[in-house]
Amino acid sequence: MKEKVEENEKRINRVVEYIVENLLEEDTEDFKYKAMVVAAGITVHEALEAYSLLQKKGINVRVIDLYSVQPVDANALIKNAKECKNRIVVVEDHYFGGIGSVVSEVLGRAKTGKKKNFLLI
Repeated sequence: MKEKVEENEKRINRVVEYIVENLLEEDTEDFKYKAMVVAAGITVHEALEAYSLLQKKGINVRVIDLYSVQPVDANALIKNAKECKNRIVVVEDHYFGGIGSVVSEVLGRAKTGKKKNFLLI
């Protein structure tokens, strides 16, 4: 049980560190949300913890609970990604065939006209 808690804390810290260290540096446009954090199931709690830590630093992110991958609401994912400057962090506890794959496929096919920053944690 202790290992699982430590693993969750590490994942939360990686989300926060990645957003602070990588996504804010290149911020030249004023977007209300600096990134979109996508999670499902148990990782939603981790995403919300990261959200709280980022809020304390004055950084706004949007958390998406991707509770359904089939069917996936592709239009909502694309819309939210655009509103977050195509900066996407997926919090995942299953790396093969999980929500990271779904989000990557949907946004990879979308014609947003901008580069996408995508990280699977």
